[in-house]
Amino acid sequence: MPSVFKVSQVIGYIANVIKRETILSNLTIEGEISNFADSGGNLYFQLKDETASLNCVIFRNYQNAEMRHLRNGDCVEATGSITTYAKSSSYQLIIRSVKRSGAGDIYRRYLELKDKLHREGLFDLSIKKELPVFPCRIGIISSLQGAALRDILKVILRRYPMVQIQIHPSLVQGPGAASNLITALDFFEARREVDLIIIGRGGGSFEDLNEFNDEALVRRIHRMSIPIVAAVGHQVDLTLTDLVADLRAATPTEAGELVTRNRDDLVIQLEDLRKKYMTGLRRRLEGEAVQLEYARHELAHYNPQMRLLYMEKDLTSSKRQLNLGIMRRLDAAKLQLTLLKSRLEAQDPNQWFQKGYGLVFSKEGTIKSIEDTQVGDQIQIRLLDGQLSCTVDEKEGRHGD
Repeated sequence: MPSVFKVSQVIGYIANVIKRETILSNLTIEGEISNFADSGGNLYFQLKDETASLNCVIFRNYQNAEMRHLRNGDCVEATGSITTYAKSSSYQLIIRSVKRSGAGDIYRRYLELKDKLHREGLFDLSIKKELPVFPCRIGIISSLQGAALRDILKVILRRYPMVQIQIHPSLVQGPGAASNLITALDFFEARREVDLIIIGRGGGSFEDLNEFNDEALVRRIHRMSIPIVAAVGHQVDLTLTDLVADLRAATPTEAGELVTRNRDDLVIQLEDLRKKYMTGLRRRLEGEAVQLEYARHELAHYNPQMRLLYMEKDLTSSKRQLNLGIMRRLDAAKLQLTLLKSRLEAQDPNQWFQKGYGLVFSKEGTIKSIEDTQVGDQIQIRLLDGQLSCTVDEKEGRHGD
């Protein structure tokens, strides 16, 4: 029966085998730097070629000024020794010296394509499409097995559960992934059933994400009429898909946040809008009530029936004033008539006749003085009830003349 070993025993045995291999204790490896990171002063990265990758570390005590300026895409010759890392059952190259040999082919092609597309204007901010504020339907292009899809769905359904989601599964890594992604974009473009599309995946190495640098994919995103949100990798990862998309999310989780509005915030905003609308409506109604009251007064003022009533009142008042005027005029006329009558009566001869006076006249006319007659003249005296014919026998003046 074969022996049963503990995991640590197997790992220890492998470590001893590697230590006994002289070539592994001092070898120089050429490759392209990827996933470069500085953690606690130690430099961690991978050396890659077209088909394989090797984890590497440069501890602080081995570092020099040139090592501090290493970056992704650098092609280097690294000298060191292979050791095992028991905790993860992996092996790595502990580097003692590094010689830069140029930019790596993969990263160089990435930079060349990036510069080319930039000159063509595919990354211009002026051509970015605006995302709808309240999307009704959201399309997602990602791997069904990836954590990125779960993160996006979790955020969207928590913040904006009323939205409809259409998922088109796709490869997001390795050969054929770019073609798969283009097919998914074509699907959504042809059907035009979504308001925006999220395309992406979780984090990974530069090579893992390199399908999102595919020129055909980038150009297809550029031609899309539907707004595209890119959520490829993490904040430190930057692909050409991120640059050409209408909006870049640092992570898939952030993509879910960027394309939705928080339902609770919307409820608060709607309540604020309701209060503001009701306040505005109340003020408008109050203003309209004032206008209505003013119009009612105006209508009452210019109403023909009311005007007839006013005119009738004016006519009654004028009639009353006219009657009063007429009565005053009549009273005045009566008074004047009475005065004239008195004056006329005062001039009536009959009044004098009744008092015993008479009217003396001759053929020549009325005799007013004794000088108008001669002794022997025939005169007439008119009295109240008749007339006397007389002869002047004698004249005697008033003063005894």
